[in-house]
Amino acid sequence: SKTFTKDGYKDWTTAENQDRITDNVWITRQDTRGIFNIAVESEFDRENCNGPCRQAPTGTLWAWGSTANSTYPYVSWYDAVSQPGCGRAKYALGDQNCGFPDMSLHLIEDDLYFDVAWSSWNQSSGGGFSYTRTWVDQDGSLLGIGDPLSVVIEPGEGYTRSKTFSGNTAGLHVGSIAVSSNDPDNPLDSIYTLNIVGPQATMPSVHFSPVDATSNIFYYVVQEASIDDLALETGDEIALLSGELCVGAGVYNGVLPFLVRAYGAVPPDVPGFADGDPITVKAWDYGESRTATMTAVRNGGSGTFSAGGFSAVSLTGTIYYTQDIQLTSGSFNLVSSYLYPQFPVAGTYFGGITGLGIVYEDNGAAYIPEYGINTIGNVNMVEGYHLYMDGGNQTLTVSGLVIDPANWTITLQPSQFNSIAYLHPAAMDVEDALAAIAGVISGEGGIVQDDAGNAWIPSLGVPMGNMAPGKGYQVFTTVDTAVSFTYATYSAPAARDIPEEERPEPAYFAFRRTGAPYTIVVQSAMIDGYSLEAGDEVAVFDGATCVGAVVWSEDRPNVLSAWRGNEEFDLPGYLPGNAMNFQVYKKRLKKSAVVEPEYVHTAEAFFDGSSYSRTALKGSPGLIPQQFALQQNYPNPFNPTTKLRFDVAENSQVTMVVYNLMGQEVVRLLDNAFYEPGRYTMTWQALNKRGEQVSAGMYLVRMTTSGGFTATRKMVLLK
Repeated sequence: SKTFTKDGYKDWTTAENQDRITDNVWITRQDTRGIFNIAVESEFDRENCNGPCRQAPTGTLWAWGSTANSTYPYVSWYDAVSQPGCGRAKYALGDQNCGFPDMSLHLIEDDLYFDVAWSSWNQSSGGGFSYTRTWVDQDGSLLGIGDPLSVVIEPGEGYTRSKTFSGNTAGLHVGSIAVSSNDPDNPLDSIYTLNIVGPQATMPSVHFSPVDATSNIFYYVVQEASIDDLALETGDEIALLSGELCVGAGVYNGVLPFLVRAYGAVPPDVPGFADGDPITVKAWDYGESRTATMTAVRNGGSGTFSAGGFSAVSLTGTIYYTQDIQLTSGSFNLVSSYLYPQFPVAGTYFGGITGLGIVYEDNGAAYIPEYGINTIGNVNMVEGYHLYMDGGNQTLTVSGLVIDPANWTITLQPSQFNSIAYLHPAAMDVEDALAAIAGVISGEGGIVQDDAGNAWIPSLGVPMGNMAPGKGYQVFTTVDTAVSFTYATYSAPAARDIPEEERPEPAYFAFRRTGAPYTIVVQSAMIDGYSLEAGDEVAVFDGATCVGAVVWSEDRPNVLSAWRGNEEFDLPGYLPGNAMNFQVYKKRLKKSAVVEPEYVHTAEAFFDGSSYSRTALKGSPGLIPQQFALQQNYPNPFNPTTKLRFDVAENSQVTMVVYNLMGQEVVRLLDNAFYEPGRYTMTWQALNKRGEQVSAGMYLVRMTTSGGFTATRKMVLLK
């Protein structure tokens, strides 16, 4: 307890004349008017104030009578003084007409309760008053620790003080003991308390499976709880988790506060929480038969598990989950969601996307906001949706219910691309996920592809890797009847399915990815009788427009995506039905050339002519010589620099030496250097092996190779 007195006419602006209960509640009195909180207000508000009047002290609520016995509601101090009907404060607090003047004080922000016993109230203009306040629990139980205690605690040390709680009202009583300190960083702290009076049985959980009870108990007091703005109902369940382990759960009995016990681990092999583990809360909505994710606002106690500890909370939760889907601006995106949408109407589902041009299904249904067209209606869980937007890269956030993919059947129509949803919430290897339809896509023409140009073509051994949440996929089957399937039970990708390092981007050919790919498998590419090398590039053209390219790989299938154009959205690309043309770029030679394609079927020579195209490329542009040669230097005569051109027909060690007319070696330009087939040029600046300028005259340059080729040319240096 603490007795505070503010004598009449004392300076109410100084600390000794203010009852500083907490950092934000400092009670004092200025004159004949009431008390106020000088920490946040300058005076007791007058009757003609702006807004609600006589609400001081701000941050407090009062009731006539002690905390344990008051029958009045908590109101402002002014209204509470009037509750017993004895008149204004000078009568209610200044004489004994109303009996002993006790009041209950509640500090709103700190959630602290005090019994306030008034001992004097000076009605003169000096503003004197006196009272004794005692910390109590919300039910009136004493929370003080006996006589006032002052103790010095050295850094790194502690102090233990015992307190015995009592109470005659059954239930869960959460409170706190205020501790003042000269620590400038923590001048006021609180020790939270939990007083459990009477038996507090919890019905065992039906939906959750908690660990067995141990002697290490953590008490979780739910003071308020709601799921999707509806109060918790009898039969709902609350579960406490440490990581993924359920360490406590119980069925709500309809009475708040509600107690859930969690149990700590007992080494070496009894599972449970460990002290300091964060607390995760879930709920089972009995009426909806759904699991809700819960958010806790802590009103007292600990924010982590601890044996013997407790936490008092208000819970809010939802049975709806959210999924964020990344959208690329200026391109068609093929998207889907694994959540059953809370708001399924297409205009709402896609309505938050800035710059949205169109959303369409593979059956032609579309949502075009600019013209108010919505033939999609409600979004279908099993559909993949093509959408175009140009408002900058964005995130489409879907709110909905988690579904079981095994309960959702997808039907694939024959002779067309089917845009489907991916229904698992985590990535899964495409071959495992679509195992049920492997037989109808494994033949010639069968393909699965996404909007980034990734494709799975079983018949050609072209892998795609993992299907990913948020993406939609196009499937083309090899049968002439509709096929229905469900996704396989989820399994995490194996090590072989982890995406390999991304393929390098083409540097020579430029094109625009539009999100609408046509897959071309380049089965071989030969230039002047030689296969392309790693790092070379292959490009496909529609007329003069490059519509796709790929960097050649020697150790995996070379899949080239051609990108369809769209005039309405000003997207460059191919036009369906146009013939395909190809070029290659030899990185080592820094030369490009047109090549001729050969196709398995005639239809595959045209964009969108089939489900995909296969081609073998061949060209003889003369980039790679058919025989070794040493060309005449240029210029010749020269002063002082000339270029030496030579051809290499096959992998060889090449030596290039300059001699004078006496047969003496002047300089060795190449000494058994390895060269691949190609045409090469090097420069001689008329320097000898010591880096000195040579004299004018005739010189000989001789080229020899490891294969036995030898050639000599005459050069004339003028001065």
